[in-house]
Amino acid sequence: MEIEPTTSTSPGVDLSYVDELPPWLTFDQFGRYSTLREALEAARVALDQPAFSVLDVGGWTRQILGGEGLPIVYFLPGDDVLVVDQVESSLPHYRRGDGTSLDFADDSFDFVTSADTLEHIQAPRRPSFIRELIRVSRYGVLLIAPFRHPVVDAAEEFLFAYIKAELGYVQQQLAEHRGYGLPDLQATTELLSEMGLSYRTYPSGYIHSWLAMMLAKHYLFGLTDDPEIHMRVDQYYIRWLAADERREPSYRHYVVTAKDNRCDWLGGVDMALRPTVRAGGSSDVSTWQQTVNWLIGLVALKRNAASAAHTEPQRALEQTVAAQQQQIDHLLRMVSQRDAQLADLQARSEWQSQLLDQSHQQLERVANGAIMRILNGIKRR
Repeated sequence: MEIEPTTSTSPGVDLSYVDELPPWLTFDQFGRYSTLREALEAARVALDQPAFSVLDVGGWTRQILGGEGLPIVYFLPGDDVLVVDQVESSLPHYRRGDGTSLDFADDSFDFVTSADTLEHIQAPRRPSFIRELIRVSRYGVLLIAPFRHPVVDAAEEFLFAYIKAELGYVQQQLAEHRGYGLPDLQATTELLSEMGLSYRTYPSGYIHSWLAMMLAKHYLFGLTDDPEIHMRVDQYYIRWLAADERREPSYRHYVVTAKDNRCDWLGGVDMALRPTVRAGGSSDVSTWQQTVNWLIGLVALKRNAASAAHTEPQRALEQTVAAQQQQIDHLLRMVSQRDAQLADLQARSEWQSQLLDQSHQQLERVANGAIMRILNGIKRR
């Protein structure tokens, strides 16, 4: 089965730096922080400020490779970044703290960010959390989180039940979502309006692709703990499908709030992000057909592994991983071949244009010569 990836992107979606990101980064983390990076790049231009001080609240993560990580550090390599979270860690750029009571003075950071943290705070404390983010920011806050919506609730319930049935355990993050209840987007923006603040909202994480990827990833957890194949699943999505996920219905929403909107940096951010959002209900059908085929391939992967479970399970797993690697290599070769074909077509077009120009010049010279001969004949008469 061959799958041709889409290389089309929405205007402005920047995938040029994905090779610089760590291999353990998940598709979910890329979706959160890529939008954040694009927003801050636009604000940087508007404010004419080459580097920002940025506080990321709740941005510590456990890598699939077993170590710790701070994803925002890789997305903002030129900025002065500090991450605050509640776990103990000795990582550089990290401090332990509580987002509802930050130990910083007012306006301590140019921007404050928070990704997928609001939903893990008890509902009565969420307004305090948002007010704290705004208090310690100078220009504004970039907040991203899943918000309550019927399709989001249904997707989480489906995923929660699947993990429990397939893998036999309760997924703690989803359980906390159920216990606390997801935040309400309207209540969040009403709070910002009451504070006299301007804001913009954007979708992040097309809900149907988010659910498909989460099911696929947990499906693979039932096969193997080998991090290599899990990382390759994420890398496939990031490289070939991530640019199509900013549309409704979305799993998350991104709320960009201006505390000090000097130079209209919020307008600059909107000009950068708005074009990357696809119209509601729009879809590249071929892209999602390919995704379905890919997920079917995962089903075949599990079936093949199960059939060999009593004979050579390790060898069968190695063969399936190798097959996935061959598929990815094939996709990369196809992209390279297409680029070469486009370059050849462009060269041929330029060559043909040159021949056409030369032909026009020759015709003009012939025509001019014939006219002069006629005129000279008239003069002699």
